[in-house]
Amino acid sequence: MALPAMGHPLWLLQLPYSRYGIAYDFHTRSLKSAPPDGYGMTSTRGWYGAIINCMGEYNFERDQKSMYAADCGPVLFYTVLRSMRFVEPAGCFSACIQDVLVYMMPLDEMYLTQAFRIGGAECPRPFGPMPLHLDRSHMGVPPQGPPPHPRFTARIHVMRAIDWVV
Repeated sequence: MALPAMGHPLWLLQLPYSRYGIAYDFHTRSLKSAPPDGYGMTSTRGWYGAIINCMGEYNFERDQKSMYAADCGPVLFYTVLRSMRFVEPAGCFSACIQDVLVYMMPLDEMYLTQAFRIGGAECPRPFGPMPLHLDRSHMGVPPQGPPPHPRFTARIHVMRAIDWVV
């Protein structure tokens, strides 16, 4: 049986105080499948809630569904990840993890969400037909007639010009 690692990796100790984040993904099938293929959880809500509470205890901010960030040293993030291994059922985190990473955002300018949203520097107006209520910046204009049906969407909806902007 392997013993848990002691201390922290040297590369981690050399990183500066900055904005760090944790991004994670779990194999849902491993959480929900019945033993011996998984933990047999009927709902993963409580378990995910416990994982999220781990990060909430350290005032990490939720950036996206499975991404949390804070201004601190990288050792704290590594330590929090280590503590997640013991969320009940203990070992479930390590058995079901698909991907986990700690990332650093050295400059605030690297947060590009606002630049790529409608009305931002990279998207001053819609580049194609957009449902009316998704144009939160009100940058689009009503089309002259019904727009073409967008690719990869269900054809059950009638393409009424009043519901779209371009």
